[in-house]
Amino acid sequence: MPRPLRHLSDDQLTWLFRRCDHDPAARKIILDEARRRDTSDKDRAWWADMKERWMEMAHAQYIAAGLDPRVKGNMLSADGERELASEFPALWEGGEVRARRLASPEMNEWWDDPAPGHARITVSMIAEDDKLSTNRDHIEQQYERNST
Repeated sequence: MPRPLRHLSDDQLTWLFRRCDHDPAARKIILDEARRRDTSDKDRAWWADMKERWMEMAHAQYIAAGLDPRVKGNMLSADGERELASEFPALWEGGEVRARRLASPEMNEWWDDPAPGHARITVSMIAEDDKLSTNRDHIEQQYERNST
């Protein structure tokens, strides 16, 4: 189904809403679009916050691994040396398989160490932890039920 309201500016959407007093169905469609935009803005802000948290935590992990005598600053495999300009943030970005291939055996062992703070930090982990701590999915489901 086409969404022509998606292309309107917020001011245009407001102007249109004010002129639809006579048509409750049209007002509902416009309000739904406004809610969609609001949710979308909140989601973008939330994801940006998750990425910022991830960057801080991944950087702390990078520093900790680099100082660990078992790693000795040797974080890249031969493939990593060829493909990457720097260990950080490249070893923490992207998928696990790629990161493991580009990381040195010492770095992989460090990530495998069961000590707290050693598991490779990903944005998805941070986001999932945040969702669990704030019950974000439940809040979104409640919003969906209330807006219909």
